Amino acid sequence: STLAAGGFSPNPLSIAGYGSNLINWIIIIFMFIAGSSFALQSRALAKRKLSLFWKSEEFRCYVCIILIFSLVLGGILFFEQHYSLFHSVTASVYQILTLSTSTGSASEDFQLWSFNAKIVLFLAMFISSCSGSAGGGVKITRWILIFKYINNELYKILHPNAVKTIAVVAPEVIRQTIFFMICFMLIFAIVSVAITFIEQNATLGIVASISSLGDIGPGLTKTTGPMASFAAIHSSSKCLMIFNMLIGRLEIIPFLILFNKDFWLIKR
Repeated sequence: STLAAGGFSPNPLSIAGYGSNLINWIIIIFMFIAGSSFALQSRALAKRKLSLFWKSEEFRCYVCIILIFSLVLGGILFFEQHYSLFHSVTASVYQILTLSTSTGSASEDFQLWSFNAKIVLFLAMFISSCSGSAGGGVKITRWILIFKYINNELYKILHPNAVKTIAVVAPEVIRQTIFFMICFMLIFAIVSVAITFIEQNATLGIVASISSLGDIGPGLTKTTGPMASFAAIHSSSKCLMIFNMLIGRLEIIPFLILFNKDFWLIKR
């Protein structure tokens, strides 16, 4: 369930039901592994060079983002929830990893946390994991390409005659990445509005949309938190979430290609 980024637990209170920090940290380690590239892991182990991990820009970003978000959330838990230092670190790292890697299990009932903590958790749902990992979502590689593209465009505005490209990335890959991000955010927005309209709850609509599109699992409201489920929502909302989960796991572009008539033509 951890390595496959599935999130299910035999305990009705998820991983929190075991009340064991040892179990929490074992799962934290393997969630981190599940969220990193298996191809990179295989290459590093085959060549017996752990330095290959840090040479990967995506892996470095993955580590830094997880650390930054965990530190911010840990600080909030320490000062606002009055957790002990160790409890704050354990709870923050676990929850950031479980949401960013789309694992979806929980070591804490974070629905009871402060508004600031929930904001950090919501943003963590957009982080995603490395390409070639078990996690779902956007993937960190795409975020890197998008930010590099934005940086290049801003540089060209300041220096119109400059020629600057993103190293070892073909232009068509950039175009596909931008197209993917537009489709991802558009579907997220449309489904958010639709579920909000059905449920008359904006928080539920927004969180349910990203949770299902990123194949993450838990929500942030009282009825859909980590110790609850989406069982009580309207059937129409469930259908929208099913749609999100399907295209979130299949990837958006391959799913859209299915609706192109040329895909179904049998070439002789």
